[in-house]
Amino acid sequence: MSGAGRFPRELVDIAGGRLGLFTGAEARSLGLRSSTLARAKRAGECARVFPGVYRVGTAAQTFRQRLLAACLWGGGDAVASHRSAAVLYGLDGFEAAGIELTVPGKPRRPGLVSRVHPGRVRDEDRRVEQGVPVTSVARTLLDLAGELEVPVLAEALDSAWRRRLVRLDFVEHRLEKLAVKGRRGVCVLRRALSDCRTRGRPLGSPLEVRTWYLIRAAGLPLPMCGMGFEPLDGQPGEIDLAYPEHSLAIECDGFAYHALTRDQFEATERRAAQLAALGWRVMRVTHRMLAQEPQNVAERIRVALAISRVCWHPMPEN
Repeated sequence: MSGAGRFPRELVDIAGGRLGLFTGAEARSLGLRSSTLARAKRAGECARVFPGVYRVGTAAQTFRQRLLAACLWGGGDAVASHRSAAVLYGLDGFEAAGIELTVPGKPRRPGLVSRVHPGRVRDEDRRVEQGVPVTSVARTLLDLAGELEVPVLAEALDSAWRRRLVRLDFVEHRLEKLAVKGRRGVCVLRRALSDCRTRGRPLGSPLEVRTWYLIRAAGLPLPMCGMGFEPLDGQPGEIDLAYPEHSLAIECDGFAYHALTRDQFEATERRAAQLAALGWRVMRVTHRMLAQEPQNVAERIRVALAISRVCWHPMPEN
């Protein structure tokens, strides 16, 4: 490990297995004097990340390293939670920003992190993700449910379900165990779970989740999700949101999830042409449409559903 020449071998090993981090207490227990640590800091061989927590070397710190350092500073029972946990798991709708911890009691200087949530996390609700102690996915979702509206929480829940990070029945089980009287977010998470059960399968992207909730909020019939179809070239495909009785296919074209290269663009257009050849009307919904003109998107779907079946013959379900 670069810059570790002044440090005992045991301390280097500790840091090597912990994203380059060690604590002042560990250094002292291994005989490293405060004056030696101060010289190492001046020489750029280590740097303080949090009070009493240091990283070896001068490489730029990552969000994950800073998050682990915060947990070490918070004490042995501290865990990353809420939005920080969602970032570690890669749940949709969250980006690395401030640090949130759940700790028993309150740290002496809570202003060093974005938010500190007092509380003790039980062993069944704790995990280690990428080397960082963190609340489980199920516990993370319940914590977030106390701060988010249903559609926003649904994006996180759906992404965890889609990526098989969690099972719905396990989330429901932990919800009932943790749903003490007055706990915020219980009803929100129950509603999001009920919506997942209604769909019967995870949606393919955050844009599909938002479109599904727009349709529901507009009072329109709920579409089938991920309906399979057999195009003319014999390659099976799926329609994002489908109304087979109206031969209406709604394709959610999120920039991060769809065509970025010429080959992907051609594949997307070929798929749309196949659907048209099979008698489907294809309506596209983009992130910008949903953000800037949601009422217009809902009205277009309403009008499309109202068109007489005389003009559009429903395709048989696969």
